[in-house]
Amino acid sequence: MQSSVTFVTAIMDTKSAVKEETLQYRIDSLCLFLNSFQGEILIFTDRENIDLIKFIYKNIDRGQNIKIQLFDYPTESWIYRESLPYRDLLPTTRNQAKDTFQHLCLTQMKIEFLNRAIEICGNNTFFWIDSNICHLFNESLSHSINFLNYLSSQTFVKTPFIAMPYCWEKQNSVNFDNVCWRFCGAVMIGNNTGIANLHNLYQQFHSGLLKEKNRLSWDINVLAHFESIGIFSPVLYRANHNSSIVQIPTHLYYSCLSNGTTDNTIIHYDYPEISGFFPSSASYLQRTSDKILCVRYVNYKIDNSDKYTVYNTNGQLQTINVICSLSDDLASIKDTQVIDEHAIGIPTYMEDAKYIGLEDVRLFGNMNFVASSATYTSDHSIRIIKGKIVGTSFTEGIVLKPPNGIYTHCEKNWIPLDENDCYIYRWHPYEIIRADDRGITSVISSKVIPNTLFEKVRGSTVPVWSNSDCCYITVVHWTERSAERGLLQYYHMLVKLNKKYDVVMWSQPFCFTRIGIQYCLGFCLINSETYGFWFSENDGNPQFMRSCSSQFSFV
Repeated sequence: MQSSVTFVTAIMDTKSAVKEETLQYRIDSLCLFLNSFQGEILIFTDRENIDLIKFIYKNIDRGQNIKIQLFDYPTESWIYRESLPYRDLLPTTRNQAKDTFQHLCLTQMKIEFLNRAIEICGNNTFFWIDSNICHLFNESLSHSINFLNYLSSQTFVKTPFIAMPYCWEKQNSVNFDNVCWRFCGAVMIGNNTGIANLHNLYQQFHSGLLKEKNRLSWDINVLAHFESIGIFSPVLYRANHNSSIVQIPTHLYYSCLSNGTTDNTIIHYDYPEISGFFPSSASYLQRTSDKILCVRYVNYKIDNSDKYTVYNTNGQLQTINVICSLSDDLASIKDTQVIDEHAIGIPTYMEDAKYIGLEDVRLFGNMNFVASSATYTSDHSIRIIKGKIVGTSFTEGIVLKPPNGIYTHCEKNWIPLDENDCYIYRWHPYEIIRADDRGITSVISSKVIPNTLFEKVRGSTVPVWSNSDCCYITVVHWTERSAERGLLQYYHMLVKLNKKYDVVMWSQPFCFTRIGIQYCLGFCLINSETYGFWFSENDGNPQFMRSCSSQFSFV
């Protein structure tokens, strides 16, 4: 696996009496990490221990990705030299055994290590991890490291950035006598320019800050102080001292398909106008001689601030569906018909309902469908409805119940499979369920995909078989909130499944045209070189994109 990110850490002997800070513990912890990590890592160590470190790590698999660099600690560190006069001036509220001068000084030096890594390595992105980070992952150790393997193969943005996890909200002022958990200090990621800028801040302000505060404090206190006076603005993501600490925001490493190869083209269909309703997401089905699109129409619009405008007096969010026949080249609509929901054959509960109609219809098989709806349950819980489309009517409707008789208020994103009334129910754990003719479902397969990435994945499109890849390909998505305005952001990923529907590979994350609310219900293989996506923006503005398959890399 080609690495585009260099991970950086350091093992220095601070003579600590605290177990998690001892040299042996750090060596053991890093060995545990490296046994599963496949990316490129640079380890700084001191003259006293470099031979020991080289000897220990030379036999680890994929050792060619491990670089060990001498850092003549402490004499080589300008931060150490500036801090030395404050050896006995430490925070008054601290762990006396752990937060020694040596320890506090070493936390400050990570920016020195990162800046030195720029000089040594050819990559543009650097990811700091504490050498004893494994103890934060606990039972999710292998899953977290696999996610870091995934990150190590991604291409990050070129604009200057430093990204850090945070616990507390921004501080107006920072007390250097108490630890400030504005940031989690075990992790930091940035590119060359972002790291160099932070190193310059340290060089400019570190000495003066020591004199002003008359004490040495933790690095996270210094960074929180820099932020409070307006000279440091990292990219933030909320986390804690567990596996969430490495969940880097996707907007730092996604790709935007419309900014890629010129082989990508977008088509806006000439959808029919329906008074008070607007076209939204669409599901695609290719039959022997027909190319069918089921288009959702909604009675509302969402602006770029995630604000809804509903076009009826009672505030109900209503959906109707339109069946479209496409041209052979998928470039235009030949004819359309509104699908009648009245013949579905199951009772409706309209009174006081907030949501009306069949939402997110997914077509599969011989004009079968599944959709989510709150119209067909007496308590207006959202359930999956399955049935068939016959002519221009929804028919043979059955309300599918969540597996194992467990009550939930909302069921969405069930992905139908080709055989035996089975569905991908969720991705963490990765569960496949089967429904009987009464709509009772049970789990027939449950596995954990060993990567924390899949903890946030949701289903999107019906899997499509690829002869050239000998696998199914499906689109999945996840959502995040922007740290600045809290706006919803959708990211997508292609996942490959073998004939037994086991997950085998997945792609880099992407969006279609921009970051925001983008939902994809339709996907096809136009040919071995071209994918087709039907997606919507803000539950409106539906588009069809032809996309070159070669731009997707799978791991």
